[in-house]
Amino acid sequence: MVNKNTDRAQIKEYGEHLKQERYHEYMLRMEKEENKKSSFVVTLETDEDDNLILPIPIEIMNQMGWDIGDTLLFQDCFNGSCIITKG
Repeated sequence: MVNKNTDRAQIKEYGEHLKQERYHEYMLRMEKEENKKSSFVVTLETDEDDNLILPIPIEIMNQMGWDIGDTLLFQDCFNGSCIITKG
């Protein structure tokens, strides 16, 4: 004889398992999209004294909470990229 309550509980448990997998997949996708948004490629410029200038798009400055005149710290990742934080 089949216990209907047990079957329902198993079905509910399986459904919760599927939701967790979907949520996990969603979070991975969102993390990848966020990483795409937080990285960018620019060309360094030079001023009249041959100092290097790193042009940072205003969208990135707004996202990071940076303003013109802020001190930024550069950390070289030694893989062709760097991490920039507000000092």
